[in-house]
Amino acid sequence: MQGADLDEDVLDDVLARLGYVCGDYRDPKMYDALAASVEGQNEVLCYLAVPPPVFDTVVVGLVGSGLHTKARLLVEKPFGSDATTSRKLTALMDAHFLADQVFAVDHYLHKDSLQNISVLRFANRVFEPVWNVANIEAVAITMTERFGIGDRAGFFDQTGTLRDVVHSHGLQIVAAVGMEPPESSDPDSVDQRRSELLAAVRPLQLDDVVFGQYAGYRSIEGVDSESNTDTFVHARLTIDNDRWRDVLWTLTAGKALKETCTEINVTFRPTGTASFISEDCEPEQNHLKLRLSPTESIALLLQTRSATVPLGTTPAELVSEQTYRNRPDTGAYARLFMDAAKGDHTQFASMRVVELSWRIVEQLLHRSCKPLEYEQGSSGPADYAIASASSQPTIQPRSTSEQAS
Repeated sequence: MQGADLDEDVLDDVLARLGYVCGDYRDPKMYDALAASVEGQNEVLCYLAVPPPVFDTVVVGLVGSGLHTKARLLVEKPFGSDATTSRKLTALMDAHFLADQVFAVDHYLHKDSLQNISVLRFANRVFEPVWNVANIEAVAITMTERFGIGDRAGFFDQTGTLRDVVHSHGLQIVAAVGMEPPESSDPDSVDQRRSELLAAVRPLQLDDVVFGQYAGYRSIEGVDSESNTDTFVHARLTIDNDRWRDVLWTLTAGKALKETCTEINVTFRPTGTASFISEDCEPEQNHLKLRLSPTESIALLLQTRSATVPLGTTPAELVSEQTYRNRPDTGAYARLFMDAAKGDHTQFASMRVVELSWRIVEQLLHRSCKPLEYEQGSSGPADYAIASASSQPTIQPRSTSEQAS
């Protein structure tokens, strides 16, 4: 870690334990060499950040070498390419691994900022009683990046933003913001609440989504010159339960946009009790903004008395910057490895959650419509108004026929 104070003795000890095994996914001898390299270890973490097409091959190789008898299997997203392939992967793992050996990795679940959402909601009486349709008008989740796909063309052009971000990170955030209070911190209780929320999300239809692709994407080496892969997705979600029915939920994710930002913007309904406020002022609605990255903060927009208009209002934003100075910044990936080593499934996605997430996006995975082009560094497609992180969400998608043209 650049700039960190390192204990040279500890560093030397760590480096002495490192090893490297090189081989081909399809070569059984590689797995035998891998097994030999961890001989004598009681437990092994097998982290599979591999392309979905070779997942079966890798699992069979691990089983052939005997590693499955003592390994915990960490499976990186995407979990298959659709619901059917995901179920096949689950069946393959079930045939050779016990349920408590398998950990579906979504590193977002291990971020301090995402876990803080649950604490903010459930530990504060000023939020939990009003966290419902009676008081909240809209929830807008933004996950944008200034950079493009870089050198990931081989992976990304076969995957796209809908699979790579919306299906995994995006819907995990939706679950964290929208789920009912778990009965306990037990992994099964937390997973049950996530599952219930995702089961209530209506499957996306083409009219609910705007797809985009940034200019110049098709000229990138490794990208199909006729590619219709989405680098931008804006989706309108409908949650069919008593807490969220009739609340507008939107999820925006994309690359090569104006800023890098992951943020949740909760817009509260007008009070309906401000008739005594001066006619010269129209109070803004309250907003709660939870920024997860690149900085972490909580901002609450309130109305206070205007200094110039009697009984008028002026907005005031209360901001709390979240830092976690009292604990080492080990990072989300370090924490997920530590949790897996301890056998703690709380911050991992269950395969039930994975399949429910595929159900939400399934109908759009094999669409034939062409994505709308947008300029790099913009807010998205030119004819589509994307709400900024500090404003109310707006939905102005083209019609289905226009997107398909």
